[in-house]
Amino acid sequence: MPWNQIIALVTFLAGAYNSLRRQKSTVQLPIARFCRRTASAVAPFLLVFSAYAQPSTAPATAPGGASAPEVSLDLVAHDKKGAPIRDLKPTDFEITSSGSPVRIDDLHLVSGGPGPGHAHLVTLVFAHDVPGYAHKARDVAAELLKAAPATGILFAVLRVDGRLRLLQEFTADREALTKAIDLATVNYKRDYDEPEKQLAAELKAGAVQPDQNLEKVLLAMLLDSQDIVRDPHTPPAIASLMAACRQQAGLPGRKTLVYFSAGLDWTTQDPEMPTKVAEVAIRSRVSIYSIDAEVLDPHSFNSANAGLSVTRAQALGSINSAAGGSAAAGVSTAVTEQIGRIQTGDEDATATRLTILCHQTGGEHAGDSGNTQRSVQRIVDDVLSNYTAYFIPPMTQGEKFRPIKIKALRAGITVQARGGYFAVHSRAPLAAPPRDKLLGALAGPELPSELQFRSSVLRFGSTPKGGVNSVAFEVPLSQVEMRPDSAGKVYAAQVSWLAQVRDQTGAIIERFSEDLSKQGPREDQQSRLGTLSFRRHFVAAPGEYVLETVAMDANSGKIAAQRSKFEIPAAATGPALGDIVLVRQIEAAGGAGDASEPLQCAEGKVIPNLSARLDRASNPAIQLFFDVLPDNGSTDKPALKLEVRRDGNLLGSVPLTLRRESAPGPIRELAKVGTKSLSPGAYEMTVVLTQGARTVERTTSVTLE
Repeated sequence: MPWNQIIALVTFLAGAYNSLRRQKSTVQLPIARFCRRTASAVAPFLLVFSAYAQPSTAPATAPGGASAPEVSLDLVAHDKKGAPIRDLKPTDFEITSSGSPVRIDDLHLVSGGPGPGHAHLVTLVFAHDVPGYAHKARDVAAELLKAAPATGILFAVLRVDGRLRLLQEFTADREALTKAIDLATVNYKRDYDEPEKQLAAELKAGAVQPDQNLEKVLLAMLLDSQDIVRDPHTPPAIASLMAACRQQAGLPGRKTLVYFSAGLDWTTQDPEMPTKVAEVAIRSRVSIYSIDAEVLDPHSFNSANAGLSVTRAQALGSINSAAGGSAAAGVSTAVTEQIGRIQTGDEDATATRLTILCHQTGGEHAGDSGNTQRSVQRIVDDVLSNYTAYFIPPMTQGEKFRPIKIKALRAGITVQARGGYFAVHSRAPLAAPPRDKLLGALAGPELPSELQFRSSVLRFGSTPKGGVNSVAFEVPLSQVEMRPDSAGKVYAAQVSWLAQVRDQTGAIIERFSEDLSKQGPREDQQSRLGTLSFRRHFVAAPGEYVLETVAMDANSGKIAAQRSKFEIPAAATGPALGDIVLVRQIEAAGGAGDASEPLQCAEGKVIPNLSARLDRASNPAIQLFFDVLPDNGSTDKPALKLEVRRDGNLLGSVPLTLRRESAPGPIRELAKVGTKSLSPGAYEMTVVLTQGARTVERTTSVTLE
């Protein structure tokens, strides 16, 4: 009998017992006792099993049996200098939904990969009529292309002229994009519609394949903007923004819209229009960034826009008189109350309203930083360092906008997201399909093994809250499909990865996931010799645990999962050593780094080598990373050495000098052994720590090839 049927049977027996217990008939009492004893005997076993077989978070139940769908929220994080944070953890911030804190079930770092289904999408929309601004807009767009990587991001170029006009479909081709940006700015022709005609002809002729949804989305944008602008109260720029956001609702990945403009014309007889733009963008998960003419060239903007401002102010006054009130007083409609009041009023508030729109959708207005180059880099950083947080929202009746607030709990960082989400009820919880596949691979009776990868839990020192550990994962690129881009010049791989740690009861105490990608020139055979790696750290109490890991090749669809037990020991009462980690490479940390990251030393971030194998020709030294935890209560000076053995025979012993750190806690050591004098073969590396009469040691194996 399937487990879900067994669980249902036990639930039925428990319910039957409760029903019969309330009745007085003595004939029914033995049946009731049987139901009670059966349910009581079986339930504990089912509870433990179901913790492993079922998803970790049950959806909240609404009246009528509906369930609250899991919410996915896009996030970006920055340090004090505005640099992106790429090691954000659920414990680093708190999400409050409608005043109630929510539990973050998963935090996923999304990396752009090859192809329309995996790449981040950036839509460049040009809407300006200020002389002199066109050249500056072109230059800023060129800087944006220059700052973005060659792969992983697809750009589209559109122009607002009565409605949306297509100048370039989504592509990574820099030459085509540069030409389109030039046409959208300094060399714009009002009768330039060749890309639109070509796209429509391809779709009509069936030249666009079924999986090429981007072309269909672009055509839908153009038609939608044409429909919206027919409303005489809707300016073309507003219609274009609404169409560009709405038609991207079904697309995966990070979706960003960069709006090059001379501000937004909110002087409309429909005062809800600004709020509607924010609502559409939030529903479609599109983040809006603006590059305003007033920011790029304030002098030219003010001079050229002076007469236009008077005209708009007069029109606004006419609308106010006709409406019998002041539009500057604000908007008080049902939709506005949900999303928050977007300021309306005189022309001086234009930049403020545009800023609010950007912030409500999780983006940024260029004027916020006061530096155009910094704003451009911020857009690229946000696109490439985008997280998705998953949580079950508080229950609500019907569809309703739920505002959120995010509070950073980690010192020195800020976390940014859109202003809220729309809560709906569904019979089944919603989640991203790749994540469903990863979780589903762990739910079956047998774990899939379609590709090979390595995963491990590395243990370091202890804190008052428990042991410090790092989940490490790596998959050789030889195991995954390297797919060429549309031009056939670059091979790229993408792997989705998920890991979760369960305690002895089967409860998930940690979950990590990320999309990993790597690109390389087609002719470069070395691109297939590397690895994709991932590491995340966590703190847990001493005890026995289970590590579950899943990897899926996005190009081939192959998937594999592993499950292994590990133990976190109790804190040592004397000197101690952490696990010995073979180093694959060390990446520059940049700045001060994260002090809580255990895989970090003075040289940078440590990338573990879980294969325990090194190529002797390309590695002049074996590097070993580990934590040293001296006994702070002892007056004896600790001593450290490294012993090298082969086939059990001691080849040599090298004394190591302890690094001195001013702050208390573990000392992070990096030991090196030259490979020049070592012949190929297997070696045992033993680190020995001695303090007074106490000696502890840790050993790892390394094979030189």
